[in-house]
Amino acid sequence: MLFTRMFFSFGLVASALCGSVIADDTIEQDDTLIINGCRIEPGTQCPGVDLAGADLSNADLSEAVLSGANLQGVVLRHAKLGNANLAGAQLMQADLARADLRHANLRGSDMTGANLEAVNGWAAFFQAKIDSLTRSRSKSNSKESLLSLH
Repeated sequence: MLFTRMFFSFGLVASALCGSVIADDTIEQDDTLIINGCRIEPGTQCPGVDLAGADLSNADLSEAVLSGANLQGVVLRHAKLGNANLAGAQLMQADLARADLRHANLRGSDMTGANLEAVNGWAAFFQAKIDSLTRSRSKSNSKESLLSLH
């Protein structure tokens, strides 16, 4: 009887220890990037956040609320921004090449100098400031347009 109680007690302790290990593994496996308190993940709610200069290539920010955010110089190459709210965001010099902007709200945003090469902007709301969408070709001084909505 004493052996059974000791074994049962040991089993509870082992279970408790294993449970904490599992919880720690879950925390370690959660590779969610957090910048200035903003979790870089689908549906995040970060209006007005400062993400200037961040490399968010391939990030999934679909349905994110980033209205009024400072995204100046941010790299969003191949990022998923479908249904995202970027109204009033500062996207000057941002690299959005091949980003998915389907149904995104960009009303009132400043995209001066942004790279919009081959973005998927189907049904996006582009009432934004879009000036100087050019870049230098690597082998010449000529300019090419970067706005190519698919």
